[in-house]
Amino acid sequence: MGKSNYHIHSTYCDGKNTLEEMAQAAYDAGLTSIGFTSHFTALFEDGCGIKETEIQSYLDEIKRLRAVYKEKGMEILSGFEADFWMRDYQFSDLFRKTRPLIDYTIGSIHYMDSEDHGEYGVVDAFEDKYEESIRRFFGSPERYVEAYYEAVGEMALKERPEIVGHMDLIKKNEVMLNKNILNLDHKFQRDCAFGALDRIKQAGLILEVNTGAVARTGKTELLYPSVPILRRAKELGIPVTVNGDSHFTSGITTYFEESDALLRRIGYREVMYYKEGAFSPVPV
Repeated sequence: MGKSNYHIHSTYCDGKNTLEEMAQAAYDAGLTSIGFTSHFTALFEDGCGIKETEIQSYLDEIKRLRAVYKEKGMEILSGFEADFWMRDYQFSDLFRKTRPLIDYTIGSIHYMDSEDHGEYGVVDAFEDKYEESIRRFFGSPERYVEAYYEAVGEMALKERPEIVGHMDLIKKNEVMLNKNILNLDHKFQRDCAFGALDRIKQAGLILEVNTGAVARTGKTELLYPSVPILRRAKELGIPVTVNGDSHFTSGITTYFEESDALLRRIGYREVMYYKEGAFSPVPV
């Protein structure tokens, strides 16, 4: 089987290393297919997304590295992790114009609702205003959970990114802040997530198993998505790929072997791997 990581960041967004450094780390780790996915926010300057003025240089650098590493047996793809906006239910217009220039898209949700795209709540940041943002934008924790997974489903059907990023990112603040802010019955959240999975299946998308937060925190409970979601995805026949959401060189393959073992226990026998211009299944 091929070894891959299709969720890699760099200094073009909030990563800690350059594209070249990340490519070398991936090659040294034995990967044979990787993809760079700079954050693409674009509706406002958040300090995490690629700047519009740097998009072409980002693509040019990936093209250069692709040629270098093709000779070494590692394929490099161009991509973006595009933010889907919960209020407007869309990717940005600038991303839609840029999308034809890349190989694939990871669709993710990082921000809560926003009235003016200048004041917003962050789904996965360590903010004192986390609870305040839930109340302000949604009124209740229940509506927040419903709205988040509703948006995941809308993203799947409306924008159809090739890969759905860290589907249950919504759990991060619960774990990291050691709070029970949502205080919801597990079945409620599970039902909301399963509804989004139905739409991911309908759209024919790939669900990523994301090890990024495990690499950054060491907390294995921050593997995305949670096991119940993965089990349901397997029942629905939704394909998966293991990604690092890598922001630094040392996290390029963290928790990959453990994730593969988990997938096998759940019943997966294949993961998706990019070859000959498309994602195709290979043995896990």
